[in-house]
Amino acid sequence: MADMKCLRFALTLAGIAAGVVATAAQPQKKLVAFAWEFSGDTPQKLVKLAEKLDATPLDGIGIKLRATAEIDGVRTNLHYKYFMHGPAWPKTAFADQIPYLREATKHKSMKHCFASSFRAPFAYIPWEDDAAWARIAASMRTVAWVAKEGGLKGLSVDPEDYKKVRQFVRRGDEAPYDELCKLVRRRAREVFGPVFEEYPEATVHFFWFMAHVKYYTKCDRADLTRMSRVDEDLWPAFANGVLDVLPRTATIQDGDEEAYSYLAEKNGYRNGAYMFHSLYPQVVAPENLEKYRNQVKYTPAVYLDMYTNAEGASWYKAPLEGTRLERLRKDVIQATDVSGGTIWFWGEKHPWIDRGETWNKPDGRILDTTWEEELPGLHFALEWVKDPVALFDRTVADLAAKGNLVNLAAKDSVSVTNGYVTVGMDVKGGEYYGVAFDVKGVSARVNVFFKDAKGKYVQPSINMIYPDDARGVVRVPEGGATGTIVFSAENKSGEKSVFSNLRVYRLR
Repeated sequence: MADMKCLRFALTLAGIAAGVVATAAQPQKKLVAFAWEFSGDTPQKLVKLAEKLDATPLDGIGIKLRATAEIDGVRTNLHYKYFMHGPAWPKTAFADQIPYLREATKHKSMKHCFASSFRAPFAYIPWEDDAAWARIAASMRTVAWVAKEGGLKGLSVDPEDYKKVRQFVRRGDEAPYDELCKLVRRRAREVFGPVFEEYPEATVHFFWFMAHVKYYTKCDRADLTRMSRVDEDLWPAFANGVLDVLPRTATIQDGDEEAYSYLAEKNGYRNGAYMFHSLYPQVVAPENLEKYRNQVKYTPAVYLDMYTNAEGASWYKAPLEGTRLERLRKDVIQATDVSGGTIWFWGEKHPWIDRGETWNKPDGRILDTTWEEELPGLHFALEWVKDPVALFDRTVADLAAKGNLVNLAAKDSVSVTNGYVTVGMDVKGGEYYGVAFDVKGVSARVNVFFKDAKGKYVQPSINMIYPDDARGVVRVPEGGATGTIVFSAENKSGEKSVFSNLRVYRLR
């Protein structure tokens, strides 16, 4: 009886979901990788690597800009690490890179790339220094030009204070806080105004934007505006300056870098999204709230090393259902659910692709094994998160080509007038199965449930295959021993829904 109650409850939820037939499927979320791996790659090198990257689930990467130029008669290295210092970057220094960037960004794995730009300085830059900020603004214009001309999605901004300069905290010898905030906000307009003049449709990916003030949310009775003021924190003023010049055609991504430590089982990413939507607006100027609501997107981070570092490391996530990969998969699912469009990865000790023995590593700490080798099944899991229907099509076609496609369905077809009909399937925990069918009728709902060897439901207990897709991929949770496909419908007397050509494939 308890099982029937669970089933009726699940079908009710499924019915609610299926009832919203007028709502289009959500746009596919994009996976973008920022990594040590790419720090030494020139645009020319990226063109050569593009086909290998296409074999990964990635939609884009973070590109580190570098060039050399003769400036005032001196041959000068222009390096992303020193973007905030030195001479302004001229467009001519990067002109020869544009054709290579255009070629690289034709590939599916590089259609959402971001060029490195503004970052926390290595040495304090006085806010009153007009020449310094004009120089930075000129370099930002150049990067925006490179991004637009090269076919990149936009720019990336890394505000992390690696050298503990505290650029965005008022110093004792600076102007009073309110006065200084006005200047800081003006500097942001001066720096980012040229970006949007050059590339009005740009997306600017901040490793964190308003998520900077998350620290204050950890306090009781968090009043983010007053707390920022007491700490004489200048970042909210700077971020508002960026919003001041944000055109309606452009987008900002708040990368919430602290999401590295979030756990899906504790609703970490959902909590991050809640703070983004409900708490951070406290530090947004009233005149910028509409832009913040409509044009700033929550795009949380996933730190890959957390899933491969040894137990006891500072950055470590323990296995879930016996594997580190399942921990990662669940985290990425929740991050994707709450994302405004992008999930970004940070990776240090492994590359996404095999670079070969001759690779001149940009950091000696990078190991030779790829992320896929460290976490077998990573690419499949990420493809499932992105688009299970597309994954079904690719995997089934591959198995068919190899002669390994076996239909495990216990029946060929079922008919439903009112209620549901179930079809069983033998499964094993941790495996992926493809479920497909043809359907005729005005009402149709399909769900897959799993139970353990004792007949108890195994979570998640709702795995929907949408009738308008008529195919999809489900994963059996660890402990799952039997599966049940539930075909349900609600029809008028004399009508029925027919589910035919039932297919069940073991995919992985």
